[in-house]
Amino acid sequence: MNTLCTLALAEFSKMSQLEKLTWLSRLLHSATIDARDTYQVGTNQLENPEKLRRYNEFMHRALGFQLAIACDHNSRMPDEQFFEMLEHVGRELQMVYVYSHVIVPTSGLSEEQLNQLRQAAAEAKKFNCVPKSPEENLKD
Repeated sequence: MNTLCTLALAEFSKMSQLEKLTWLSRLLHSATIDARDTYQVGTNQLENPEKLRRYNEFMHRALGFQLAIACDHNSRMPDEQFFEMLEHVGRELQMVYVYSHVIVPTSGLSEEQLNQLRQAAAEAKKFNCVPKSPEENLKD
């Protein structure tokens, strides 16, 4: 797991049930913003239906995880497994908004470091790519 996801996981693990539910709501809301890239601008058509289906599958698993936390199920997916899935799907789907507005702020980085990462994410979005390792942008 990359450094950002590891740091975010550490913070998530310390959260109360309500804080986890709020964090997951923010994550899911942000994922819908990233998923808008699958639409054809100005129409009701899809530009990338396969990618939208992957978003749907991610949302299904993430909502199931959120529901299990809300119901306090002991047999739910472990936090680490969820964050590993989140990292994998985040890279596959190029979830720039999720990384810059949910994962990075949870990681405990300084405001300057957060701004560097947000700038790198904005640049990556322009070129339709996500840096392989978002924290590499802090090495300047």
